[in-house]
Amino acid sequence: MLLGPGPRQLGRLGTICLLALACTASRGEPAGETPVGSAAPSPSSPSIATDRQSYGLRRTADALELDIVTTFTNRTSDTVRLHPCGSTSQPAFSLEKWVDGAWRPAYSQPCPAILMLDPPKVAPGASRTDTARVRAMLAVNAMPRFEADPIAGEYRVVYAQAYASWRPNEGPGELLPLDQRVSNTFRIED
Repeated sequence: MLLGPGPRQLGRLGTICLLALACTASRGEPAGETPVGSAAPSPSSPSIATDRQSYGLRRTADALELDIVTTFTNRTSDTVRLHPCGSTSQPAFSLEKWVDGAWRPAYSQPCPAILMLDPPKVAPGASRTDTARVRAMLAVNAMPRFEADPIAGEYRVVYAQAYASWRPNEGPGELLPLDQRVSNTFRIED
């Protein structure tokens, strides 16, 4: 003779089912949508703003090219120095891609080790607009290259040399914290 669960056991089972339902319903994720934490985060008020939310790569015979217009706004109480890459006025930058829930290096521009004693300044509350020029080589033995495969995805610009302090005639002091040197998130389409 088979016996079914008693009333007490059914009551416990009902309580467990209600708790499970309440826990899953309280996550606030509509069915079929991406769970929180898997999308690339974007600062609510980034120090660096890009001119677009999506970019397409240009293909040449030997490279992939992309121009990203960036505006850096100094949200600190100090004058920030944006050290350029080599002899250009373009700030030194890199690109990071959102991969498996973390930001990963995706492109770094080649910068010669040239120290400018008086790099461009951005006063507190002021802004400066520049163009981050990406030229990623296609040949396997050439640099710089995109380190991300596939290339398409969510990215951010990181200013590699944005300094909160500068010693006259000596050079850089402290880098700004990373969260003050990154852009909003944007998409690159291959």
